[in-house]
Amino acid sequence: KQLCSYHDKFGNPMINEHKFPNMTNLTEYAHSLNLQVDWYFNNCYQCHDSCPFVENTTHLLSKQRPPDTKPAGFNPKIWLQRHQGLAPDICYQGDVQALFDYGYDGVKLDACGWQMDLDKYYALILQKQSKSTKNKPILIEACHWGQTTPDFPNYVYDASLNQTIDKAWCPFHFWRASPDIWSNYPSIMDILLYVQQFAGLSRPGCWAHLDMLEVGVGSNGAN
Repeated sequence: KQLCSYHDKFGNPMINEHKFPNMTNLTEYAHSLNLQVDWYFNNCYQCHDSCPFVENTTHLLSKQRPPDTKPAGFNPKIWLQRHQGLAPDICYQGDVQALFDYGYDGVKLDACGWQMDLDKYYALILQKQSKSTKNKPILIEACHWGQTTPDFPNYVYDASLNQTIDKAWCPFHFWRASPDIWSNYPSIMDILLYVQQFAGLSRPGCWAHLDMLEVGVGSNGAN
């Protein structure tokens, strides 16, 4: 695939100002309707995002990104680590800065581009929250098609907080526990069978969720 990017050379998300002349007005309007708005990072639309953008370079993505095919019995953590380290810190920093600047309430982190380091996103978002006067929470979704899963719960009593907390790895608030769904019945059944392996992983603060149902989407009206 030819190199393309939704970021500039400084790692900032590039906004189509013809379609979105004022992103802040968009989120404020949603908030006036008592709605919340999430952004979509590391996305799969048209091009698998490479960051930062490098001019006059083609096919860089296909050369550097590891293959998506996964061997039988693969370890999701290892698969994730193989994709990490391709994007520099400025790309994560630019995304998180824009997330707060434009007033978004949450973010979906997909697995198509170079920014696969969920720990880095999580740390930057928490750091930004701690410095924000609004102390605004950001809802984080890990959408890695059921390939990236949290550790099993590890509840430990924290005397400083006088409460039991979960120390297990889960740098997100909810996570996709299934592959992408398609507008046919076998796809729905495949997903229901697939997610059985994750029993016991979903819990408060680290919720599993399935892909959305495809209602009214398909090649013909029968779907």
